[in-house]
Amino acid sequence: MTTAATLSAAILASEAIGDDRFFEATALLSTRFDRRSGLGDLRSDAEAPQLLLDWFAHARSRVPDLRVWDLSCQVLDYFDPDFGLYLPGDWPWDIRDRVLGLCARLRARPEWTPVFEDALRQPDSESVRALACCAAERLGVDPYPALWAYLCDHADEGFVWFLLGSFVDEQRLPAYLGLARATLLHEGRASHDGGFERGARRESLWHVWWEVLRLVQRFPGEGVELLEAALRSNDTGIRIHAIDLLLTWSGERVPPDTINLARELALEEEHPAVQQWFDRLLQRA
Repeated sequence: MTTAATLSAAILASEAIGDDRFFEATALLSTRFDRRSGLGDLRSDAEAPQLLLDWFAHARSRVPDLRVWDLSCQVLDYFDPDFGLYLPGDWPWDIRDRVLGLCARLRARPEWTPVFEDALRQPDSESVRALACCAAERLGVDPYPALWAYLCDHADEGFVWFLLGSFVDEQRLPAYLGLARATLLHEGRASHDGGFERGARRESLWHVWWEVLRLVQRFPGEGVELLEAALRSNDTGIRIHAIDLLLTWSGERVPPDTINLARELALEEEHPAVQQWFDRLLQRA
C-alpha cells in the first residue's frame, strides 16, 4: 500500500477517532473504489476487508453525514452481488455478504430521512450527489426538480451536469439545452464567425462541455448549435468528441450548414488527430 493508503488503514484501525480524522480516512478510502486511483485498487490490498469493516464500525456513529452515505453508494456498486467486481480469492469467503449487510443496516437508519427531506428542499454541494444516486428514490421522490434548481444556480459545476444527465428525457431536453447554451455559448468573447476566440473559455467549463456533449449524443439531431460551437473549441478533446458524436448520428441527417462548417474548420485544423476525425466525418457527408 502507498503511504496515503496506509494512513487511511491506520486511522480506521483506532478504536476511537475524531470526526476530522474519520473523514480524512473516508476521503482516501473513497478514491480506492476507482481502479485508476493512485492509491491502488482495493482488490490489490490484502488488508482491504478489515479496512472496510473498520470503516463501518466508525461510520455508525457518524450517521447521518452525507459523506458516509456517498461512500455507502460506492460500496454497493463495488460489491453488488450481480454486477460487482470479482474479489480476490484470498479475501474471506463471506466478505461480500458481510460488507453488504453492514451497508444495508447503515442505510436503513431512520436518521437519514429528515436529512434527505431537508436536502430536497434546499440541495447543496454536499447533498446533490446523494439525491441523484438514490436518496430521493428512498423517499419515493423524483430528484430532478431539486437537482435542476441547484444546477440553474451552479451551472459551472460539471459534476452536477453529470448527475442530472440520466434524468433528462425528451420533455426535459429543451430546458436542459437552453441552460447549456446560456452557460457555454456566452462564456467566451464571440469571434467574427460566432465561435470563441482561443483561450476565452474558462477552463472549469471543460467538464460542462464534456457532459453536455455526452447527453446530446442520446438525442440525434438536437443541440446542433452547441455541437458547432464545440467543433470550434480551443480544446482538442472537445473537438474530437463533437466530431465523434456527429458520426454516431446514423440514420439522422447532419444539417448541411454543419457539414459546411466542418469543411471550413478542417481546412484550418492544425492537429493531425483532429484532422483525421474531420476526414472521417466529411467522407460520410
